[in-house]
Amino acid sequence: MKKIILSFMCLIFILGSTFSQNNFEEVVYLKNGSVIRGTIIEQIPNQTLKIQTKDGNVFVYQYNEIIKTTKEPVVNQQVVTNQVVKSGFIDAKVITEVSSENEDAVIVQVANNIMDANGNLWIKAGTPIQCNIEKKKRKGLGKPGSILIALNSVKSINGNDIKLNGNYNKVAQDNKGKVVGVGVGVGLLVFTPMLAYLAKKGESAIIPANTIISNISILENK
Repeated sequence: MKKIILSFMCLIFILGSTFSQNNFEEVVYLKNGSVIRGTIIEQIPNQTLKIQTKDGNVFVYQYNEIIKTTKEPVVNQQVVTNQVVKSGFIDAKVITEVSSENEDAVIVQVANNIMDANGNLWIKAGTPIQCNIEKKKRKGLGKPGSILIALNSVKSINGNDIKLNGNYNKVAQDNKGKVVGVGVGVGLLVFTPMLAYLAKKGESAIIPANTIISNISILENK
């Protein structure tokens, strides 16, 4: 009886481990904005990485092309919705958190499959969007950090460049009011109000991961 129970517990443990592993996949984030999901089948430290996707394709990347590699829950492809281009607007998704205080790469992708007027796939969900990024770090005098993302273009499934027109601007909270108050208080006590005024910084601007940028205009094809 004990052997049966022990065997049953081992079976549950094996099945649980297999289920857990099957629900995670390896993800490679590239500097060009692409995100590759699958299984890393070969890795030469500081040289190359080889990853195989679910459809059997194998891709090789140099280490200097890669931002990071992670293990993440398997993306349910059925969750991706189709967006029909009728009004000339699409949605985008900011994949990783963006901060005004660092120089990390900003990854923005198409949020949904984009269909043409005939119902055919035109732009695939997850396609990288070419952007210009302008970051301003928080400064003294209570000045806040800010992030401006200008979305410029994306490639269709046929490799054509599609011009876009859209901006996302994030400005953090400033602390100018707090700075003035601290400056006056310090001035009354130690007669150095300007020191506190200059030292106090505004808040950092943060765009959370998976932020959706809506109503991006589609312009004429190049």
